[in-house]
Amino acid sequence: PEIFSWIPGSTVPVLGIGAGMEAMILAEGGSLKPCREIGMIDVHVRSDHPLCRGEDHLRAYALHHDGPVPPPQYDIIAESEQCPQIVSHRTMPRFGTLFQPEVRNGWLIHRFLDLIQFII
Repeated sequence: PEIFSWIPGSTVPVLGIGAGMEAMILAEGGSLKPCREIGMIDVHVRSDHPLCRGEDHLRAYALHHDGPVPPPQYDIIAESEQCPQIVSHRTMPRFGTLFQPEVRNGWLIHRFLDLIQFII
């Protein structure tokens, strides 16, 4: 997490994927809990966040042993039965996916890029 200590004070958009999400959450004061998911999982969207707008469910490829316990400044956008899968900072352009969107949900990466194009 020390390598990512720049994140809390930065305004640079961040998309943490897998271990990158875990590192981002730790750098922001959150923690991790056991959450072993390997293979295809069901992810339920619970927020009408622009990153997932129009989606209520997706199948995603997961490969992790821990899941995030986000700090208060993060909202949980989507989750599996076991743990949060997509998070978003409330005021900064920081997002995280615990699953691997590049495997089956590349649209999520495109939506991140669409969201931040107005920030950069």
